[in-house]
Amino acid sequence: MNEYYKQLIAYRRKFHQIAELGFLEMQTTIELLKIVRKLHVEIRYGRSIHGHRDGLPPATVMQAHAKTLDLEGVDFDIEDIKKGYTGLILDIDTGREGPKICFRFDIDALPIRETSDPSHLPNQLEFRSQNEGNCHACAHDGHISLGLVLAQYLCDHRESLVGSYRIIFQPAEEGVHGGKSMTEKGCVDEVTYMVGSHIGLNEKSNTVGVGTEGFLSSKKFDVTYWGRSAHSANNPEYGRNALLGAASLCLNLNGLIQYSSSNTKLNIGYLNAGNTRNIIAQDSFLQGEIRADHYTTLKDLWYKVVHAVQGSALTYGLQYRIDEVGEAIDFKTEHPDFVDLMNKKLKDRGFQTNLRPRLTGSEDVTYMLRRVEEQGGKSIHFLLGTKLKAPHHNEGFDFDENVLPLGLNLFIEVISILVEDHQKTCTR
Repeated sequence: MNEYYKQLIAYRRKFHQIAELGFLEMQTTIELLKIVRKLHVEIRYGRSIHGHRDGLPPATVMQAHAKTLDLEGVDFDIEDIKKGYTGLILDIDTGREGPKICFRFDIDALPIRETSDPSHLPNQLEFRSQNEGNCHACAHDGHISLGLVLAQYLCDHRESLVGSYRIIFQPAEEGVHGGKSMTEKGCVDEVTYMVGSHIGLNEKSNTVGVGTEGFLSSKKFDVTYWGRSAHSANNPEYGRNALLGAASLCLNLNGLIQYSSSNTKLNIGYLNAGNTRNIIAQDSFLQGEIRADHYTTLKDLWYKVVHAVQGSALTYGLQYRIDEVGEAIDFKTEHPDFVDLMNKKLKDRGFQTNLRPRLTGSEDVTYMLRRVEEQGGKSIHFLLGTKLKAPHHNEGFDFDENVLPLGLNLFIEVISILVEDHQKTCTR
């Protein structure tokens, strides 16, 4: 196992340097393909694994990013990848009867400039992000590493395994874009067991959170206002102030999230408006999100958001547009007994566990988890506990790399438990 552990660290540090945003994970996908093509497994990528994609970067941004790619050693088609069809799917079939087990790993980074603190491990060991302004501040580099080494392990032990295994490297989790796109295209159809996981998220070090709950449904949106510029002193009455419209909207939105029956969240994370101090602002643009622990509440909250946008437009005489750019759904398993069984089996095998930890955030793996259960399968999500140097989505984020062997060992044992569960189910 030591060779697998070494490879986990090497892959994590390799992909940490390639940090790319959602649907721009072009170099990441290319490097993944270079590695997995050596495994001689079935590989799918490009437009064949995607449905409708929300939240795409502008075409100019994608084209510019595609020009930066290192194409050394590329002897396969990357035209779809250069158009933002990133990520890939591996299928490993043992040729023996058994369950179809699927693991999903997200691959995108965040628009955060990595810290220059010399004590930061990527700075000490020279594997910091080479894409200035982007970094893996949510452990997805660790997720990529786990997916690759798990694939290698499955191939190495194919003769002693049964059933088939699917590994999904999913793009654009941040902003919740990619999970829905891939699920729409059938990436988890006919799957018997679906496994999701995440490093950190407040789970205690060396502890496995079993059967994560508290997934919030979420909708991401952009609002654009168009007004009319004018001199702010001479003739302000001729102007239509898009800055004030946006500012009014921000304040109004925060008064909409009071629900006694649901946990709701709202955040405006970006606002840009105007040109200079003596001109009525002609246009404005903001990015926001809403979350709720029930999708029905989210839909009601979204109804209020849309009307608030319209109301500010009417008040300030503005034109407007609302763009929905991402969405995730909540998830709670239909098989709580299965979660209890998994927790007991893992404890019996020596793992320190925490039953049903709460995420209190959004994750678009929920589309896959729910889809599998809707089709009669079972789904489960794990948290991999580790010591963090800084919180998720922070410039100084880093995790203890010992969590990677913990994750790999967990997945190996989970496969064994799932095969046992499937065999018992089939003999009933």
